[in-house]
Amino acid sequence: MNTSDVSVPVIGLLGGVGAGKSSVARAAAADRRALVVDADRIGHELLDAPEVRALVVDRFGSDVLAEDGSIRRPALAQLVFGSDDPGAKADLERILHPRIGREVERRIGEAVRSSEPPEFVLLDAALMLEAGWAERCDLLVFVDTPRARRVRHVVEGRGWTEAELDRREAAQMPVDEKRRRADLVLDNDGPLEAVAERFLQLVDERLACVSGPS
Repeated sequence: MNTSDVSVPVIGLLGGVGAGKSSVARAAAADRRALVVDADRIGHELLDAPEVRALVVDRFGSDVLAEDGSIRRPALAQLVFGSDDPGAKADLERILHPRIGREVERRIGEAVRSSEPPEFVLLDAALMLEAGWAERCDLLVFVDTPRARRVRHVVEGRGWTEAELDRREAAQMPVDEKRRRADLVLDNDGPLEAVAERFLQLVDERLACVSGPS
């Protein structure tokens, strides 16, 4: 989808693993009429779709299934990020990314066409650049979070180790490259409310410059 033909700006969030992009997006949306589209959550939801589940099992085997027939995400993640299979990650992305992209497009389009469209859409996706979803965005904001805080976030919030963070991050575009490709950098080293307020200020200032005087 090319957002240049719609009136609602789409803002993409970039950052390292555990940077708190989702928290910033939710806090910002709470203060404004904004729609948050979480591509990673959409991917999790798609794993419950029978068609996707069948493709995943065909590629990765029935060991990824729980007793109730659902996909065990930790088991799948271990096969994708913790194995020596170089094609595992690419194969999972081939299954999920086109479907995630279509659902992202559907949600953005639905919001834009609604009788009360949001002021802007916040697109939160860990693989924003790798999947090509940055092309859907009018603005890219890098959430710059100190590594120590990111480590604490994943250890306390996800039960990971620092080594697991490093392993997941190694499967993504380098953090410095994400920062370089962003239009704006948001310093995420303070209370969430203050960070969200600063985020909105940065976005408003940049969008005002882009739109120009009325």
